[in-house]
Amino acid sequence: MGDVSERRRNFVHNIPAARALRRPQTASEALFWEAVRDRRFKGLKFRRRHAVGRFVVDFYCHEHRLVVEMDGGIHAATDRAAADRQRQAELEAAGLRFFRVSAQEVEADLPSVLRSLCAQFSMLPSPATGGSRERGRGRGPRPAEGRQEGRRRRSGRKRRA
Repeated sequence: MGDVSERRRNFVHNIPAARALRRPQTASEALFWEAVRDRRFKGLKFRRRHAVGRFVVDFYCHEHRLVVEMDGGIHAATDRAAADRQRQAELEAAGLRFFRVSAQEVEADLPSVLRSLCAQFSMLPSPATGGSRERGRGRGPRPAEGRQEGRRRRSGRKRRA
C-alpha cells in the first residue's frame, strides 16, 4: 500500500468508462433500472454504472452508500468470483454497503428482489440528511407571486433615462 497521497488519487479516467458501460445493458439490468430510476423506489436516487474510486459499480444509491451488484453467468467462474470478493472487500472498507443479486433472480422475480432491497434499506440507518427524501426537497419555499414589497424585479434591459 502506498502513502496517503497515493491512496487519495482521483480516478477520473473511470468516468468515461462508466458512461460507455451505460449504453449496453443486460435484460436484468434494464428491468431493475426501470424499477428504481427517477426515484421510483422509495423516493431514493439510484445511479447506473457509477464510478466509485477505481471501480464501476452496477447501481449505486449515494444517500445510503449502497452498491447493488447484479451477478450474471460470468460471475460464476472461480477467478471472477475471487475478483468480485476482493472488489467488494475494498469498497466495504471504504464504507460502502453491498446488495448482491443474481441476474436470473431479477428476471424471474423482480418484486421479490425489490422486497429484499427494501428490507436492506430498513436495516440501514437514516441518511445524514435525515428522513426520506422526496422529489423537489431542498429547493426551499417558492417566492410569492408578483412583486415582493420593497423589491423590484430584475430584467435584462437597461432603464431609460
